[in-house]
Amino acid sequence: MDGIKFVDTTIRDGHQSLWAENMTTGMMLPVAEALDRAGFDAIELISSSHLKKCVRELKEDPWARVKLVSQRITRTPLRLNAGRYATIDVPSVHGTDGRQRHP
Repeated sequence: MDGIKFVDTTIRDGHQSLWAENMTTGMMLPVAEALDRAGFDAIELISSSHLKKCVRELKEDPWARVKLVSQRITRTPLRLNAGRYATIDVPSVHGTDGRQRHP
């Protein structure tokens, strides 16, 4: 084992467990930059159950959520939690210098 890694789950599991996934994108954005500066190895942003909740009940575009949050979290890798053991890193649209990358 190379060491212990710390992954923040506040904006994925925090509201999933406590608020039945009712946290809107607008509620996540004000804390996004502070989470980015905290020094986590990754931040879990979304899971498969969030997609349905965003569209059906919150009337939000889950992909817009990923885009907006990734514009504020530019240093820490974002993750999609896709099951018990599967996590997928969401590539940032920004380089390590914070500038936007162009595909």
